[in-house]
Amino acid sequence: MNNSILTNKKLVIFDVDGTLYLQKGLRKQMMSEMLRYHLIRPHKWVNLPIIMGYRKIREAAGDTDFGPVNMERHFCEKIAKQYFCSPAYVSAVIQTWMQDKPLPFLKNHQYKGLSELLAWIKTAGIKTAVYSDLPAFGKLKALGLKFDLVVDSTMPQINALKPQPKGLIHICKELNISISDAIFVGDREDRDKACAERIQMDYLIVTKNDSFYLDLMKREHRLKEINERIY
Repeated sequence: MNNSILTNKKLVIFDVDGTLYLQKGLRKQMMSEMLRYHLIRPHKWVNLPIIMGYRKIREAAGDTDFGPVNMERHFCEKIAKQYFCSPAYVSAVIQTWMQDKPLPFLKNHQYKGLSELLAWIKTAGIKTAVYSDLPAFGKLKALGLKFDLVVDSTMPQINALKPQPKGLIHICKELNISISDAIFVGDREDRDKACAERIQMDYLIVTKNDSFYLDLMKREHRLKEINERIY
């Protein structure tokens, strides 16, 4: 009897946004920060539709094959034309408000028990990795989390968004672990679940409960104890 979700795997791959931390509270906090900043800088109100436009265009591009075209440059150029600014300005706005500004707040929204679960997984000799649609290194540093490999969709060797599985395939190849020995943990069925299903990789969808990982770890511990008694 071994119904363990994680310990019968050799690799656990995590999404970042909504998977390592709860997004709802962070987004409310960031909206307050953005409004506070822009109320006294009305000449920069264009930043808000730029961010919303960027998110929208990314959402619609999940199955787009960009080929040799740089995906992020393409997004910035498209938004820049729409709002009569330069691609460099769009890129700077996105970097500031979607990457840099949220960092000091991330730790407060981290799922309970996540650090302990990661430590337990690593103690069991299981590799850990991250696959995010957005750059992840800064967020992981802010959260105080370390993984064996970090991959995101903006890297030149990926250049594709979920649910395209290029990132998952790349991680398995880099760590020399078969797809059947890996599991992908994410929060979105239309992106993370679909991404894993395309290559028949097991997956686990995180619920919007801040004790999700605590409950998961308790379940894994109980199964371990049961298996030890049986075998």
